[in-house]
Amino acid sequence: PSQRQGALCIYKVPVAGAPPVRVRCENAAVALGVPDSSTLYYATQFRGGNGGWDYEIFKAQPENGKAEKLGHVSGGRVPFDPIVFQLILSPDGKLLAGPLLDGTTCNLWALPTEGGPMRRLTDFGERSILIARSIAWAVDSGHIYAAVQETDADIVSLVGLL
Repeated sequence: PSQRQGALCIYKVPVAGAPPVRVRCENAAVALGVPDSSTLYYATQFRGGNGGWDYEIFKAQPENGKAEKLGHVSGGRVPFDPIVFQLILSPDGKLLAGPLLDGTTCNLWALPTEGGPMRRLTDFGERSILIARSIAWAVDSGHIYAAVQETDADIVSLVGLL
């Protein structure tokens, strides 16, 4: 995205080399997927109640047409840093999925592109799991690949330092 008069904008750029075309400009911060030439999934970025970045997820048909809100993600649920928020569109165009924090762990969540609530795809329970990078869908849309790190921390008491 780039900024135009203080708002984030999404542009499309022909790979063959031609001038970029502005598609959306209402703080459209993250392009999430384009399953066909008539639909764009994207996220807008705004300051949430806690002062951090939150995201609203939209579907627009056509890409520069009226947008339909699909969901909301609090920036506090984005692993590592809210600025790296990303959901990835499944090859069949039915789900947007990505990692979100669940307390002390991180799970993969999916948002249906036809509307409805997000649903958790994994359940790491109380394990300290971090999924901080982008995920990848299998071609059949039936599996997701993710780099998962299990973290551990010990509490150490340092005595006599002063």
